[in-house]
Amino acid sequence: MKKTLSFLITGFSLFSFAQQVISPEAVIGIWKLKEAGFYENNKKVKKDFDACRLQRHYIIKADGTAIYNYYEGSIGDCYKSDPRETYWKISDGKLVFFIGNEIYQEEKIINFTPKSMIFNSIPLDASNEKDPRIAKILQTIHYENLEKISEEQLQQQLLH
Repeated sequence: MKKTLSFLITGFSLFSFAQQVISPEAVIGIWKLKEAGFYENNKKVKKDFDACRLQRHYIIKADGTAIYNYYEGSIGDCYKSDPRETYWKISDGKLVFFIGNEIYQEEKIINFTPKSMIFNSIPLDASNEKDPRIAKILQTIHYENLEKISEEQLQQQLLH
């Protein structure tokens, strides 16, 4: 009985691990920000983003390139920054945006379905930082909850 139970637990663990593998094809598309925030004292703190900042989105292409469109401000005073164009890859459960050897953004995918993706930032090394406030910022884990949408849906949701 003990061996059977151990076998079942191991089997379910391997099955769960296998489901976490994300194919690059599944990530291709337009991913629009639905919610963002950070963790403080192990609690999720949602940022109060209005429709302006919620326009932020990634366009992840089959050719290995990606475009990140960043919006800042608020309704009535909303502006779009220059698009950030990079290459992308999935590596060890992380979505990595890079050019050459330089990584621009690396996010740990913590939840993925064909229509939604949640990722967390990876804390930066703050061991050499003397300012405790800056060290805290470097170590803060941020999250983004993204939804996969069509080009038509994106155009309908963008503020004009």
